[in-house]
Amino acid sequence: RNKEAEEYFRRSLEITEQTLGAHHGNTGNAQNSLGLNLLAQDRLVDAEPHFQKAIEISNRTYGANHSSTATSIMNLGVVQKRLGKREAAEQNFRTALTTLQDALGERHPGIGAIYRNLASLLAVDGRLDEAISLHEKALRNAKETFGPVHTSVAAAENDLALALLYEGKLKESELLLRSSLE
Repeated sequence: RNKEAEEYFRRSLEITEQTLGAHHGNTGNAQNSLGLNLLAQDRLVDAEPHFQKAIEISNRTYGANHSSTATSIMNLGVVQKRLGKREAAEQNFRTALTTLQDALGERHPGIGAIYRNLASLLAVDGRLDEAISLHEKALRNAKETFGPVHTSVAAAENDLALALLYEGKLKESELLLRSSLE
């Protein structure tokens, strides 16, 4: 149904631009929403410019250190990661992480999402020590944010276990995998 929803996201963006202007914060939110819809359809090349516009608008409206800016930067990083633009994705994940930490503090679910995205990118590049450290931070964030029994905790445990497995740390990996299944 994402294809059907796209029509509504496009219409919403059109109305918002007409009524509030191309540089209004709500227009940036509409750009980001359309980008997410296109990302969900795996239309990465189409999604990328919407996230870029959302970042531009958010920077102008709220400033570079706002959570909306960080969210759009993270979304752009996801697209870039999937397009194989790994250096750009890493830079955007790191920028989004710093921005969101400064804006909302360490204990926010968005922080964990950025840790996990950055860690998976680094793991693909063979930077397993850094990836494991970030997965550990993502797990700590999930536990502090949601409590010990939550799907985000299980997902973070699973990601960390896989990184440990790739690093050859089989015992630690097995313990975490068993924990995430409980």
